[in-house]
Amino acid sequence: MLSEEVERELERVVGPERLCSDPEEVRRRTCNTLGLERRSLGIIYPETVEQVETIVQLANRHRFVLYPYSTAKNIGYGERLPVTEDNLLVDLRGMNRIVHVDTVLGHADVEPGVTQRQLSEYLAERDIPFFVDATGSGHDSSLVGNSLEGGFGSTPRGNKRKEITCVQGVFGSGERFDTGYFPGSIGPDLAGIFVQSNYAIITQLRIALNRVFDDYRSFSVGVHSEPDLLALVNALRELRQQGTIINQVVIANAIDAMAIVGAEVPKTGARQPLTNIQAAKILSKPLIPFAPISAFGAVYGTRAEVWAKRQAVRRVLRNHVGNGARIRYLSDTTLGLIQKIVGSWPLSRIPAWAGIAHMLDYYEAMHGIMQGTTSDAAVIGLLGDVKETYEDKRLMWYSSRISSRSEDVDRFTKVVSQCYERHGFPCPLEMLLVTASDIIAIQKVDWTKGNAEEEARAWELYESLRQELTQAGYFPYRLGVQSQEKAPYPEERRRTLQRLKETFDPGGVIAPGRYGIAL
Repeated sequence: MLSEEVERELERVVGPERLCSDPEEVRRRTCNTLGLERRSLGIIYPETVEQVETIVQLANRHRFVLYPYSTAKNIGYGERLPVTEDNLLVDLRGMNRIVHVDTVLGHADVEPGVTQRQLSEYLAERDIPFFVDATGSGHDSSLVGNSLEGGFGSTPRGNKRKEITCVQGVFGSGERFDTGYFPGSIGPDLAGIFVQSNYAIITQLRIALNRVFDDYRSFSVGVHSEPDLLALVNALRELRQQGTIINQVVIANAIDAMAIVGAEVPKTGARQPLTNIQAAKILSKPLIPFAPISAFGAVYGTRAEVWAKRQAVRRVLRNHVGNGARIRYLSDTTLGLIQKIVGSWPLSRIPAWAGIAHMLDYYEAMHGIMQGTTSDAAVIGLLGDVKETYEDKRLMWYSSRISSRSEDVDRFTKVVSQCYERHGFPCPLEMLLVTASDIIAIQKVDWTKGNAEEEARAWELYESLRQELTQAGYFPYRLGVQSQEKAPYPEERRRTLQRLKETFDPGGVIAPGRYGIAL
């Protein structure tokens, strides 16, 4: 617990109403889908960089540690939960200023409380011809928080790790810093060292925006078998290498799609999990069959460029997949027309058409996210109504990086499917082609709260994924708080990260254990 003296000092910094030290209230606010608890010192809510600076200085003087977060929408990775015990949580949502938007060069300087919806609406209300990179993590996901976790969005600016610059904040030593603009400043580009690290509390950064394109089409590609999946990966890699596709392409199987659309998974027996073919049949609707494996991407440009890219996508897919691929394109106009027809009377009164309307909502969310329209659809599909915390839900992710070579994808999917089969769970598959060379694979592990047997199997599955994928050479790209202290680094890299920690945070007051970086 914080001493009365320290509490009084902190209250003088932010005001008594912005410090919560009641243990039960702190426990309630840190509920998470992992079902884990940590003993915490309290939660403090600064609103200015000056307040953050003073809080860090007090932490050094009185020897307590801090765990900062933005809007805590990293659902399935821990949300507000710190890595270790006895942290004072630093909730930065009150620092929510859009400091500056450059309407010519296309970038925005934002504080950690700025959400992707907030910036998206800011741009739209002012007719600024740029759009924000959007993720599926919901309207209220923090742009800064997602960037500092190494998150990926679905637009051409989706690789946030490579897009951020002008990072400002307070080192663990209590000193302010500004990395400067790269390549506009001489010297090294330091922005990247703050991604997945614990050297400082970040109070502002610059993110790149997407220029609004003259034309845009989202597309979905459906294939039916594992060999077709490998051919599909080869085709998409070629299209990324060519520059025909410039955004992050999502590849998912039907089991993964069931969770996103909120479809109920039928119980087939504790050790007889739903197969992907069965899931595809459940998702299929009259006139709209759902493929066992689907990819979602987009083409952008002038009307002439989009037309040429559409033909290029068809040609490359035909060369690699042959007639096994079914591709559909959607424009804003086409999507609106389909929704109008499906929602019209008397079609809207037919139960089967209601299912089609629900599926269209899923396509609408995917279509919108790839042009910067934020959505809660994925969150609602996974967890139900949007809430501050999800104490009643159980969900975690295991995320890996694999190459886009088809042989790597083949070996990876075999290891993953064997893990899920062995532990009696349906095997979801979601892969993001984030560069021409790199795929981020995100494995969902969920269970029913209160089912002790299912919970034990879920944690065993998670541990199997961690061990077996690492042994196979597929290392994590992102970790939940339950695994960060075990982050697998080569020894030379671990020593380098430790040296940086010693330099920027010599007292070790910022997020101890985060991503395995320690003094």
